[in-house]
Amino acid sequence: MLQTRLFSLALVFLALAGSPVVAQEARAVPVAPIYDAGAVDKGETIRHSFEIRNVGTETLRIRDVSSSCGCAVAEFDRSIEPGKSGRVVTTVETGDFRGPIAKAVTVFTDDTANPRIKLVVKADIRPKFELQPVYARFVVVVGEEHLTSEHLLWASDATPLEVTAVESPYGFLGVSHREATAEERRSEGPDKQWKIVLTLADDAPVGPMADYVRIRTNRPGSKLINLPVSGFVRPVIAVRPRMADFGRRELDGPYSAFLEVENLSSATVDVTSAETDITGVVADIEPIDGGKKFRVRLTLDPGMEKGLFSGKLRLETSSRLQPVVEVDVTGTIL
Repeated sequence: MLQTRLFSLALVFLALAGSPVVAQEARAVPVAPIYDAGAVDKGETIRHSFEIRNVGTETLRIRDVSSSCGCAVAEFDRSIEPGKSGRVVTTVETGDFRGPIAKAVTVFTDDTANPRIKLVVKADIRPKFELQPVYARFVVVVGEEHLTSEHLLWASDATPLEVTAVESPYGFLGVSHREATAEERRSEGPDKQWKIVLTLADDAPVGPMADYVRIRTNRPGSKLINLPVSGFVRPVIAVRPRMADFGRRELDGPYSAFLEVENLSSATVDVTSAETDITGVVADIEPIDGGKKFRVRLTLDPGMEKGLFSGKLRLETSSRLQPVVEVDVTGTIL
């Protein structure tokens, strides 16, 4: 009798040992990880709610959601009960895109088997208008002849497009618009196209350009079209480095440093003299490429007073537009 009971207990133990142990965990399953919005008008906002289902036995935690460039996460459910679904809501602003796009977000969960879930929004962004070329770029030396950038604008569909105004971000950048002639129109566009002309003044100030020409139209949803403008107005004379900094040093003899001077204009320019207003700092000019490149040597006299010195290097040139160039000079004698 005892042997029979022991044998039965052994069978039960073996049966239990062979049974699978069900893990108590959360399990994240994206129902449709890729959403294709199809053809979307440029400027429209794509908003989509992705579904995440928890097929596990414990509450699923969404720790964070990160997005790629151009895709934002509006909201998401931080916890999803077993057998339930949660959502991750994404938005894509299409104003800066054109053609096929694929923007992704990554969902971080506490599902050990699937801690990262990638969700993708796809679309084909189609503009309501065509602008060719799509940007204007000017790289010019101050005082050179006028530069222009010409652009054609037309509607992508049959809706009539009227340009009501064109606004420049700079006083030195002229803008104009008119209906394009038959010879100017692009064959792929409709009969009504617009010519936009940007003209850079020859007295435009030295410095960078980075802004938009604003084209105003009668088109609902596209009343304002931004035409990017970039570039740089360069000086006639460029000095590198822009500042002569000797740092901190002891002098047991003359010490020299060099500056490169370049004429960026198309005309020949000479550097006729170089001098400083600092006692003990002497400037000499050495031509490298006649009328185009020069080297200026600044030499510290070992008899200079100790302490901080600061002043200007003055270069005189034959350029009518830039007859004088000044460079800061500084340092400390120990």
